Amino acid sequence: MDIFKKWWFYVIAGLVILLLPFAIRTAMEDPADTAAPPPAQDTSAPDTSAPDTAAPDTAVPDTGAETTPATVTYVLNINTKKFHLPGCSSVRDIKDKNRQDSTLTRDELIAKGYSPCGRCKP
Repeated sequence: MDIFKKWWFYVIAGLVILLLPFAIRTAMEDPADTAAPPPAQDTSAPDTSAPDTAAPDTAVPDTGAETTPATVTYVLNINTKKFHLPGCSSVRDIKDKNRQDSTLTRDELIAKGYSPCGRCKP
C-alpha cells in the first residue's frame, strides 16, 4: 500500500497548500491590530466641568428668548416613501429625482405615509 496512490492523500495535501498561507498570515498578525478601535469621544456636549465663576453683576441678561431644540433633518425617498437619517448607508442608493430633505418630525413623516428605514431606524 503506497500512500501516494490514495486519493484522500491528494485532497489533504491540496487543503494544506491552500490553507497554509492563511494560517501563517493569521499567526503573524499583531493582536493589537485586530482589536476594536477605542470609542469616539462626544465633542458636541458642552464642557460643564468648570464651575461658573462670573460675578452676578457681570452676568449676561436674559433676553427672554427660548432656545430652540436642534432639528433633525431626514432624507426622504419619495418613491419608496421611506425616510432615513443623513448618515444612513441606504441614502447613497437613492436617485436624485427620488431624494428630498425634510425637517419634519418623525411623527409628522409617519402621518404623511412615510415609514422609517429598517437599516438606520430613525
